[in-house]
Amino acid sequence: MNKKVSNFIERHLPDAFLIALYLLLFIGIITLTKTNFGAKEILLSFGDGFWGLLSFSMQMVFILVMGHTLALSSPIQSFLSRITKIFNDPIYNIVLVFFITSLLCLINWGLGLVGGALLARKMKEQHPKLSFPLLIVSAYSGFLLWHGGLSGSVPLKLTAPGKFRKFLSADVIPLNETIFSSFNIIMILGTLLGITVLLIFYGKNQKSSHSITRDQVQDNTEVSRDFTKDHQIIFLGTGFFILIFIAISLLDGSTLSLNLMNLLFLALAMIFHLTPSAFLHHFKVALGSAGGIILQFPFYAGIMAIIKDSGLGIQISEFFVSVSSPTTFPLLTYLGAGILNFFVPSGGGQWAIQGPIILKAATELNVSHSFASMCLAWGDAWSNMIQPFWAIPLLSIAGLGIKDIMSYLLGVFLVSGTISSIIILIFGLVN
Repeated sequence: MNKKVSNFIERHLPDAFLIALYLLLFIGIITLTKTNFGAKEILLSFGDGFWGLLSFSMQMVFILVMGHTLALSSPIQSFLSRITKIFNDPIYNIVLVFFITSLLCLINWGLGLVGGALLARKMKEQHPKLSFPLLIVSAYSGFLLWHGGLSGSVPLKLTAPGKFRKFLSADVIPLNETIFSSFNIIMILGTLLGITVLLIFYGKNQKSSHSITRDQVQDNTEVSRDFTKDHQIIFLGTGFFILIFIAISLLDGSTLSLNLMNLLFLALAMIFHLTPSAFLHHFKVALGSAGGIILQFPFYAGIMAIIKDSGLGIQISEFFVSVSSPTTFPLLTYLGAGILNFFVPSGGGQWAIQGPIILKAATELNVSHSFASMCLAWGDAWSNMIQPFWAIPLLSIAGLGIKDIMSYLLGVFLVSGTISSIIILIFGLVN
């Protein structure tokens, strides 16, 4: 990796929380100069919006913590350990971490984010000569695919759009038009191929670094099983009861919503742990990975409120709409979502701001609602590679800082953005 880039990032890139504060200052200045909002309105909007995403924040914390708890269960840990012994070739192992994490992120972004970090740790322990930052980059690169997977905020929200219903031609957009569409599948395959080639390039030039000591490793041991047999039966019975509830809900016509996904992973975490003592112990361990979300999400909620209330978000989105044609609109939606994600690093929060504008413009330009929405979803995921918010839990598990991986992630950002743009342009021409 270019040493000048690495050294520059090491010296100048601040902590992720400070980045949030800098973004707040930047948005405040832009709002003052580009909108009719004054200082008083900005302060009031920030204060009112600071707690505006508590419900959604809890959903995000829960999906991350449950994914982490599930990843710490014995079956998942055993699975990850076996994976590390498949190959001896360092490049194969770097790519393997990426593929496994991508698969996990397509199932559940919290499971992928945490499982990828744990897999990277285990891979480093099994193969000490591997570069640990590069393994973590391989794991985090799998997060590129999350918004095209089963826990993606935008496709799940479109299955029960609520206030977005008035912008749609139908009451809902089913998952077969978003997650299981040909466009989404090709985006997934194209991303997998492009990042694999990049990681092979990185792997050929990697140097071993950042040895792992035992005190850095997550405490995955179980506490003593001090619960009675009756308690264990009730515990496992509750897990299966939740699974039955989910199955009945889906059979009765309910869609696979974010809440149902959270319940699903709660049930799986309970069942995989077998005992309440093991589950509660690992749940407490997993809570530590959610600290960044708990601290930073209210600030981003305040930033979102300023952008929304001042009309700045509309200005940004309408600018892209104004310079769009039916062919270029999907690509500009993707790029616009990537830019807005720097200030609103939440797929659901970003959809709340940008979704109505995108759907309305798609109607006017005769662009498929599902296609435009998935372009927004992929744009949100794309700029996560250099927006450090979602790297926080992964880095906390790894014991690294954002500076250790950012120079690699710049390459991931550029390669994935190029591939996605080409695919979107082709589909824009066809549609």
